[in-house]
Amino acid sequence: MTAMTEDFVTFAAPLQGVTGYPWRNAHAEVFPGITAYLTPFLRIEHGEIRKKGLKDISTERNTANIIPQVLAGTPDETARLAEKVRELGYQEVNLNLGCPHPPVARHHRGCGLLQSPDEIKALFERLREIEGLKFSVKMRLGYADETEWRQVLPYFSILSPTSVTVHPRIGRQLYSGELHLAEFERLLGETDLRVLYNGDIQSLDDVNRLREKYPRISGVMAGRGLVANPALFCPTLATRENMRRFHTIIYDEIVSTMEGGEHQILSHLKEMWLYFMPGADKKALKTIKKCTSLQKYNDAVNTVLGR
Repeated sequence: MTAMTEDFVTFAAPLQGVTGYPWRNAHAEVFPGITAYLTPFLRIEHGEIRKKGLKDISTERNTANIIPQVLAGTPDETARLAEKVRELGYQEVNLNLGCPHPPVARHHRGCGLLQSPDEIKALFERLREIEGLKFSVKMRLGYADETEWRQVLPYFSILSPTSVTVHPRIGRQLYSGELHLAEFERLLGETDLRVLYNGDIQSLDDVNRLREKYPRISGVMAGRGLVANPALFCPTLATRENMRRFHTIIYDEIVSTMEGGEHQILSHLKEMWLYFMPGADKKALKTIKKCTSLQKYNDAVNTVLGR
């Protein structure tokens, strides 16, 4: 049984520090089948749009099909980010209403905004004014309570998003604990929007089980599971040769473009290995995470992936 059809989409979730353009480009080249890659969220820092985020979504650097994601605290800030994305040539923006990181959520950003239906309404009304741009949404069921979505969902008609990706946890759970599947099923029954499922997807079998249980869903989004196993949606390609090729493309791009010297390059490469191939040789993985030079890093990677 195959999980993918033309009307069932597969999205790659963003993971800060890992799924930047080197990872996305390499993944699209070696492991085809992702409908779109959401980028780590673009945000405003000290009154300016973060340059690192703009670099990550520049059309010159991206060969994969991406949907830039934005996160902000006010409707005007969000509109500013969205208009910048449109200026760069993109036709769709993803709104982050799902980030559970406490410093984000406490300031009414990410899933913290789900506690304030009036703010969601004002946000959607402001974004509706932007011409030539479509919006999708990535969200949780709530921040403090799994029923918070119920007060927010009616306002989605203001924005008419192309899709809504739902992670059926609340923000306070971060990335573990009970999945509130009864609430997710209720949400499916109360909207005609295209809903995608996100959360704890580790294999193609997981996707097939979700499709059988929730035939109403229009797709899935995988994050940590996809970073751990880049061949999640195409298991026949899960060979050591392909994993090696995938890593080499990422490595070459980071080494050739990243500023700041060997220490910063190593730091960025190690971020991926916090999730990538968790079943590999444990001693080699430990060496990768502790290495202090690119030579030691490459020696350890060769142990895992072969030369």
